[in-house]
Amino acid sequence: MPVGQYSQPENPVLPTTRPLRDGLEQPISGLVPLALFDVPLIMDSLGIDRTLADVVELGCGYGTFSLPVVRRISGTLATFDIEQDMLARTRARAAGSSIRNLACDMRDVRHDGFSCS
Repeated sequence: MPVGQYSQPENPVLPTTRPLRDGLEQPISGLVPLALFDVPLIMDSLGIDRTLADVVELGCGYGTFSLPVVRRISGTLATFDIEQDMLARTRARAAGSSIRNLACDMRDVRHDGFSCS
C-alpha cells in the first residue's frame, strides 16, 4: 500500500499504525484519515437525525456536511461562511439536489454574532 493511503474493509476497523517508507509503520493516535470524512458515521455519532429541527452550521465549506445534514433533519439548516465562493458552491450543490431547507449566509460570526434575524 502506498505511503499515506489507508484501505477501508467492509467492516472498517481504524488502523493503529500507518505505513511509512521501507516497510516501517508509525503509530496513529486520535482521528485518522480513514474516519475524517465518513460523513454518515460522523452524523450518526453526533445524533443528527429527524428529531432535530433547525440546525446552525459554522463554515459550510464545499457543503460536505451541509447537504447530508439537510437530508437528515426535519427543519432548516442555517449555514454561515466567511467565503462567498464556499457559499456559492454549497448553494449550487443544494440546487442540483432539489434541497429547499438550506439557508446560506455570508457572515463572520466572531465579528457579527449569531443572530439569524
